Amino acid sequence: METQPHPHHRAHIAVGILCTALASAAVFQYFFYDQQYGVALALFLLFVLAGIHVLTALAGGRGNAWAYFFLVPFGMSIAATVLYSSEPVRLLSLLISVFSLAFFAFWFSVPRTDFLAVKSLWPFSFFLESFIPFPRLGAFGRELVRNRGHMSKMFVGAGIAIPFLLLFGMLFISADGVIRQMFTDLFAEQSLFWRVVNRSAWTIISFLFFASAGYALTSRITEHRSPKFGHDPEPLDAVVVNTFLVLLNFLFLGFIAVQFFMLFGGEKFLQAENVTYAQYARQGFFQLLAVSALVFGIVSVLYRFTGLWHWLTRILAGAFILQTGVIIASAIRRLLLYVDIYGLTLSRYWAFIAMILLALALIATFVAMLANAPHYRFFNILLLSSMFLLSATLLFNAEAHIARVNTERFLSDPTQHFDALYLGARLSSDAVPVLADAFARIEIASNIPSDVAEVFRGSLKVKRQELRGTTVQDWKRATISDYQALASLERLFAGE
Repeated sequence: METQPHPHHRAHIAVGILCTALASAAVFQYFFYDQQYGVALALFLLFVLAGIHVLTALAGGRGNAWAYFFLVPFGMSIAATVLYSSEPVRLLSLLISVFSLAFFAFWFSVPRTDFLAVKSLWPFSFFLESFIPFPRLGAFGRELVRNRGHMSKMFVGAGIAIPFLLLFGMLFISADGVIRQMFTDLFAEQSLFWRVVNRSAWTIISFLFFASAGYALTSRITEHRSPKFGHDPEPLDAVVVNTFLVLLNFLFLGFIAVQFFMLFGGEKFLQAENVTYAQYARQGFFQLLAVSALVFGIVSVLYRFTGLWHWLTRILAGAFILQTGVIIASAIRRLLLYVDIYGLTLSRYWAFIAMILLALALIATFVAMLANAPHYRFFNILLLSSMFLLSATLLFNAEAHIARVNTERFLSDPTQHFDALYLGARLSSDAVPVLADAFARIEIASNIPSDVAEVFRGSLKVKRQELRGTTVQDWKRATISDYQALASLERLFAGE
């Protein structure tokens, strides 16, 4: 016998959403508003994750157990943002953790579905309810006042009025100089006044977002609302697709013929063309990276709109992918040549990672095509595995590796190109322990130019001063690598 919910169950859920939204808005202000990385980001998102579980339990939902797979990239990206200070890690960990959490919240709260039967992990309702949930505010307000007294309804009405009071108040203050002066006189600085206004506005926006998103989550459970998927589009004409692929294959074949001579002809071939290795390596890598990305996009569209069922389409698409593999090999060789001449930088490292991920995606597409896998199943698995791989790369200390490669290269041969200013000033604290160890070796090396050692010393001392401020003044901004870097610099410059 099915258990009937409590008569006021929906009202209780609304109160739970209200309390969770208020708490989330407060945590947003304290942790996330000023810094979207490090310990602050981790604690904020973990609190949101706890709120998702609280609301799911309150609404009586059990959810899809496979949704927890999205918490694996979430956990790895959270760990990365706590460990490292690198700008790419900060950006990617923020994006991956937010999207992973959104996917988890959505699929954990919809009616149970077999993962292999899901037509798309990102239906339109996912984006609407996860990132633009504000249309649900009206329904949330009605649930909040259902079977309530006049006093409760007055509080809700006052809450609805607050954003409009703030909006009209700001417009009136901006329109009248006397009123503006009255308000700014209340604060020591005019900038402080506008900072308070800005914080207040973001507090209200964040509260409304969490309230509407919370209602969207619980209503999916209480209403047993499943995502809606559109019908499969009409397949593209096979003759058109095959003609398109034939022409692209011929173009790629011509380019590969030239690359073959460059890859295997070596320096003699380049000299015959009056091109140095450095010029060859510098030119074209990012264009070839763009080519590889476009190929993946084209093959994905063809997979989606044709299923690659026609035998000739599959052969042409397979040839297209294989030729792109040769182009990727050429691009990687260009990059390695450039790194060998000028050293490894953060942009070159992440370009290499992007190329490897694109190569893996194309290999997965090729295998799925041979296995006749349905397009929706392939794209779902590709999304999840891409999030796994990308978040896993964040756990590797890229900047320490960059510092190690460049310093070891220079210490073994001081005539090599060495950018001490880049390593000391532009890399984050992730690289500092390696740099501190390298500097100690550079100082005692007799064959290292003195100006290089001085630039190195100056940049590391500036870094030490910055880290002292970060780790002492605001722990929310600090990462584990900040503390490790400061400790290594204090040991290096002990007594100075």
